[in-house]
Amino acid sequence: MKSIIVYTSKHGSTEKAVQLLSDRLDGEVAAVKVDKAWGINLHSYDRVILGGPIYNGQLSMELSSYAVCHLHTLMETQIGLFILAAAEDVFTLQRELEEAFPAPLYAYASAKESFGYELHLGGLSALEKVILEANGISRNASKLSFSDIERFADMLNKKMKIYR
Repeated sequence: MKSIIVYTSKHGSTEKAVQLLSDRLDGEVAAVKVDKAWGINLHSYDRVILGGPIYNGQLSMELSSYAVCHLHTLMETQIGLFILAAAEDVFTLQRELEEAFPAPLYAYASAKESFGYELHLGGLSALEKVILEANGISRNASKLSFSDIERFADMLNKKMKIYR
């Protein structure tokens, strides 16, 4: 079983979550940043996982474009979708997850999850800091959800066994 995780990571938190996820998935796992994934043949994978951080309520344009451009191919394999988001409200998180990916892909996905977030203010731009402060965030935070990552991986692993 071969899986590929296509992701974006601006400050390293998503990359950390991807590593945790990779360690929990059955089979061979390739983790590739979206800017390097455009030439990869997705048909050679049994499972494709897409994910990245939410900034200002949106997934990166590059990952969104990737999902749209590969939609037909993605709908032919097992799909997992995840985000990292700092919203504390469960309804906001759910909305951000739903709106991050094309509607048909979201509906088709075997697993969908928000993995929490990490904030390291020292690595942010002045604009990013102002936006966070306007939302009441003024210090570092580490709220990656290891249990959500584990549950997501378990769900994909179980569904892959049924799928085969």
